[in-house]
Amino acid sequence: MFLLDPHPRKPHMFGWVVVDPNDDYHLLVDGELDGDPADVAAYVGEVEESMKLDVKLRLIDPNMGQSPAGARRGITWKDEFDAAGLRCDLADDSDVGRQRINQFLKPDPSTRKPRLTVDPRCQTSITQLKRYVWDDFRRTQERDLKQKPKPKYDDFPTLLKYHFNWLPEFRMLYAGAQILTRPGTRRGAY
Repeated sequence: MFLLDPHPRKPHMFGWVVVDPNDDYHLLVDGELDGDPADVAAYVGEVEESMKLDVKLRLIDPNMGQSPAGARRGITWKDEFDAAGLRCDLADDSDVGRQRINQFLKPDPSTRKPRLTVDPRCQTSITQLKRYVWDDFRRTQERDLKQKPKPKYDDFPTLLKYHFNWLPEFRMLYAGAQILTRPGTRRGAY
C-alpha cells in the first residue's frame, strides 16, 4: 500500500506499508522528495521495481489532494499525480486512525509483538512518530484541550492515520474485495 502527502512548499512525503498474511502492518520504506509529480512518480517507480513491491492500493491526503496544485486553475494535486502516472485514491480523513495506531503499537497478547512495525531505515517516520504530540493552548486554564496534533511532526503519522482509517486486510488486497450476493439469486447460466 502506497501513501502520499503532497506539499506545495516543502518536499512531498510518501511511504509504503506492507500487509502480511496475519494482517500485521510494516512500514517498509518512507521518503520525501522535493520536485514535481513526474519526479515523484519516477522515484516511486524505481523504488517499487528495485524492492519488487506489489502495490495494490495508493492513497493521497484528501486535503492536499483536492487543493490547487499551482498556477493553473482547476488542476488539483491528485490530477497532477494522475497525469504523471501515479494514480491515487483520496484517503479518509477521520480521526479513527489515530486510535488504531495506538492500538496496533501495543503488543499483541498472543505473539507479544506489536502489529505495526517500522523498519529501522525509516528514520524520518521514527523521528516524527516520537515527536507527534497534541497541541495545547499557551494558557489552558480557561480553555478546553485542543483536539489537534502539532503540525510540525505530523506528516508520516498522518499518512499512517490514513492507512489505519482504511485498515486493509491481506486477503482483500491479494484476492480483491468480496463479491456481495443476495441469498436466493441465481448464479451462472440460465
